[in-house]
Amino acid sequence: MGALDAFTVIAYFFAVRAVGVAIATFFLFLQPVWVAFVAPRFLHAATERIVYIALSIALAGMALILMPSFLDQDVRVSGLGMAAALAAGWSYAFFQLFVKQLTRSVSSVTLVIAESVLDAVFLLPLALWQFVDAGRRSRIGTGSPL
Repeated sequence: MGALDAFTVIAYFFAVRAVGVAIATFFLFLQPVWVAFVAPRFLHAATERIVYIALSIALAGMALILMPSFLDQDVRVSGLGMAAALAAGWSYAFFQLFVKQLTRSVSSVTLVIAESVLDAVFLLPLALWQFVDAGRRSRIGTGSPL
């Protein structure tokens, strides 16, 4: 659970840097669409027709929100960034399915604590590395001695 959530965060942040916030967020929040299509196969729970209608309306609204980003002259679309955005959405969907499955046997409080601890374990080393690297780069950029 923690590894899947950490991967989602890393993929999302990479996508933000590669394709911008609007596009990365759009793909991250496609998560309900993936859940609607994947949940029946993993959770053996039928998806009602009204869900598909609601998802269609939500997707249309998200596309309207995203439209100004595509009309912007500075829009950048990289294949790797789009793949990362899509991976973030898919991994978020599988994270949600996994958590839903776990809630049948584990309390919500335990899940939240475990998720937070595991996220810290997985993300803290990367965050510290980025922090140290940013400090090193700022000293190099200002001409300060290392």
